[in-house]
Amino acid sequence: MRRLTFFIVLSIILLGLWRLNRPVHSTQEVPPDALASPNEELIKDHPDLMPAQVAVLMLSQSQQAFAAARVLQAAGLPFTVTRDAQAAVRHRVIFIPLDDRSTRLPPTGREALRQYVSDGGVLILQMPSADLWPELTGLVRSRASRARRGLTLQAKTDPGPALFDQPQELEVPLASSRVREGPWSAALFPAPGSDTQVLASFTNTKEPALVLHRLGAGRVYTIGVQLRDLFVRPQSGRDFDAHRSVTNGFEPGSDVWPLMFRAWYEAAQPFWLRLRTAPGRARGVFLLSHSFGPGASVSQAEEFSALESARLVRATWFFQTSVAASDSSSQFFDARLRGLALQLARTGHEIGSHSVACSPDFESLPLNPAPLDPRAYRPNVDVRGFTRNASLLGELKVSKAILDGTLSSGAVAGFRSPDFSYPPALDWALTRTGYAYDSSLSANGMMTHLPFRLVSWRAMTRETDLIELPITFAEPRRPAPPLTSSALLDTARLITQHDGWIVWSLTPDGRPEQTELLRQVLTSLPREYTLMTMRVAARFWLARSQTRFSFAPGPRAKEIVLSLDLPAGSPALSFQASGPLRSCTATDRAVRVSCVDDILVVDAPQARQARIDIILR
Repeated sequence: MRRLTFFIVLSIILLGLWRLNRPVHSTQEVPPDALASPNEELIKDHPDLMPAQVAVLMLSQSQQAFAAARVLQAAGLPFTVTRDAQAAVRHRVIFIPLDDRSTRLPPTGREALRQYVSDGGVLILQMPSADLWPELTGLVRSRASRARRGLTLQAKTDPGPALFDQPQELEVPLASSRVREGPWSAALFPAPGSDTQVLASFTNTKEPALVLHRLGAGRVYTIGVQLRDLFVRPQSGRDFDAHRSVTNGFEPGSDVWPLMFRAWYEAAQPFWLRLRTAPGRARGVFLLSHSFGPGASVSQAEEFSALESARLVRATWFFQTSVAASDSSSQFFDARLRGLALQLARTGHEIGSHSVACSPDFESLPLNPAPLDPRAYRPNVDVRGFTRNASLLGELKVSKAILDGTLSSGAVAGFRSPDFSYPPALDWALTRTGYAYDSSLSANGMMTHLPFRLVSWRAMTRETDLIELPITFAEPRRPAPPLTSSALLDTARLITQHDGWIVWSLTPDGRPEQTELLRQVLTSLPREYTLMTMRVAARFWLARSQTRFSFAPGPRAKEIVLSLDLPAGSPALSFQASGPLRSCTATDRAVRVSCVDDILVVDAPQARQARIDIILR
C-alpha cells in the first residue's frame, strides 16, 4: 500500500513538473463568425444567372451549402445557391445537401423533382436520413454507422467513376484503422428490381456507398457520405487519420469528388464551359521552392540558384530568421544570409518566411501578440524541443518584419511553417500579420493536389482569402528511401492527368545529390508545365476562386456569349470548352482574350465585368 501511495504521489509531482515546463497554449476560443453558416453569403454571391449552372438547392434551414460550394469551385463549374425549388429546376444539374435531419418533401415537391429527372435532369443527393425519397433514389433502406473506413469506386459505365484507373483514385479513404470511429456514413440499399446501380461500395463492409437510379431520361445519384467529410474535413486537418502517406506520393482522396461532379455536369450539358486549374494553355503547374533553415548550405543555395537561372526558372525561398542558431553558439540569419536573400530577390526569385525559430512544437505555440519591437522577440528552443518566449503571432510577424526590412522588392507574401504544422489559428494569424498565402501543409496529408482557400479556424464552416499551396514533394524522413527524379516525374504525371498542381520543397542541405536531383528534374520536366513563383500562383488561384461567369446562346447559330465578373489582377484565366472554338472577341478592349482549339484564355489587369463573344467551329 505504501509503495502504491509513493508511486501515485510521484506521478502527480512529475505531471506537475511536466506542465510547468510546457509552453503555455492559447486558450482563445474559435471566433463566432468562424462557426456561423455562410449560406446567405453564398446565395448572394452565387446568383441564378443561366440555365447551365449547377443549382445547390437548400430545402431546410439546417442544410449547409459550404461543402458543395468548395467542391464546385474546385471543379471550375458555374453554380448557384438557392432556396427556390422552382428556380433550381431550370438547371440541368441539382445538388441537394441533405443532412442528418429528415427532409420531408410534400407530394407536389416530390412530383416536381420526379418530373425534372424524367425530363433529363441530374439530381445529386447526399446521405439521406429517415425519409429516403424512394421514388427518386430507388432505395428501400439505409444504415448509418461510423465504423466504415473507405469506399471503392467500381462502375466504369458511369462518366464519374469512369475517369479513374489508379488504385489511389478507386480506393477513397474515410478513416484509418488507428482511430476508433470515422465520419458518419450511410449504407444505401436499393429496392429489389429497381433500376438502381451501385457505383461504389464501402471498402470494409462491401455495403453500397454511391448509387445511381435512372428515371426516365435523367439520373439520380445518392452519396452515402457528406461532402463536408469527403472534401472539407481533410483540408481542415481533421480527416480521422484517413490520408495514406505524408509526402512524395499520389493521394487524390479528396480530388475525386470535384472531378466526378465535373464529369456529371459535362455529361448533362450540350455545351459547357468551365474554369481550368492551370493558367493560360499550360497542361500543369509546377512550383519549385526551398526551405532555408538550420543546417542549410549557402554555397549549395547558390548552386541551386545558378541552375534555375540558367533555365529561366524562378523559385520561392522560405528563410528562417532566427538571430541565433538553436544551440545559441553562432549567428544564424546573419549578414551573409541577408545578402543571399537580397541577391535571390534581385534575380527574380521570391522570398518567403519560414518562421523565426522553426520550433518543433510550432503547432502548440500560444497565439500571444508579438512585441512591438522585433528585436525584443527572442524565442528559445530547448534540448527537448520545447519553445519558450515564443508565440504564433510572434513567429509570423517578426520573421516577416525582418525579411521585409532586408528586401527591396516589396512585402513578403508567403509563409511555410516547420514540419507541415497546422495550428488551429494559422489562417487568422496569417491574415493579422499580412500574408497572402501559405505553403505549410502536405498535399498527401490534405488528400488533395489542388490549391485551396484555408478554412477558417479549421471549423469546416467558412473559408478565408488565404491560399494554401500544399507541398507535394519534400525530403522524406529517414529511413525512407530518398526521392529520385524518375519517381518525382512519374508521380507528377499522375497528378497532372486530372489537373492537379505540383509543389516541390527541396532543401539545400549540403548533400551533392540534392544539386544533381534538381539538375535532373529541371532537365526532364515536360514543357507543358508552367513554372512560377508561389506569389504569382496564389494570385492566380485567388482570382480563379473569385471569378463569376455565365454563358448563353448568342443571336446566331454556333454563337455563345460569355459574361464575366472578374476580380482585380486576373492573370491568364483559362476556360475549357466542350468543343473547338473558331473565334473569341471581348467587347472591352482592356480585356485580352485568345482561343486555340477548345481553350479560351482571358487576361484582365483590373476588376471589371466583361462580355466575350464566342463562335464555335
